[in-house]
Amino acid sequence: MEEFERLKRNFRQLIEITDEDFDQAKNYFSKRKLRKQKELLVAGERSKYFAYIVTGGLKCFTLGNDDIEHVFRFAFENEWMGGAVNLYQDGYLGFFIEAIEDSDLLLITHEGLEELCLKLPILERFFRLLAFNFVGQLTLRYTSVISETAEKRYHDLIRREPKLIEKIPLYSIASYLGITPESLSRIRRKEIEDQ
Repeated sequence: MEEFERLKRNFRQLIEITDEDFDQAKNYFSKRKLRKQKELLVAGERSKYFAYIVTGGLKCFTLGNDDIEHVFRFAFENEWMGGAVNLYQDGYLGFFIEAIEDSDLLLITHEGLEELCLKLPILERFFRLLAFNFVGQLTLRYTSVISETAEKRYHDLIRREPKLIEKIPLYSIASYLGITPESLSRIRRKEIEDQ
């Protein structure tokens, strides 16, 4: 039940949820283990789940025409990941969600989330605040990509997520930063030379 205690703490970072309401809410979640490089969402599928990451990490990405991975987002322990973009869209959306390390997840279906939010409005507030936070992060990331150098983006990312280098292949980090793996190697090499 440790995973549900973590979920409760996660909820309580943004809202005040009673133990009684949480006991109702947890019934909407199912546990799932996802091994490294296994997918929670495959491009072209309609997203089924919204995932709370108990342990491990996920990445959301697309594949370009050249079959090169374009990383949109990383999420780790105590964060959420889902394919909400294709929940309300019709047609083909090319997003993948894949485990970047062995992960323990708590999943809620989109239908379950809708029902839960109707039943417990405090959780609608939680997910609304979560969405606002995500939009803010996305805005900051977009601003960074269009206005900052690759070197600054790399250093900011490492400052925010110092263990990223140990967990994620460099080609995925380069993709997330919007640069080539060769450019990332040059940045890292320069950093070593400057020390």
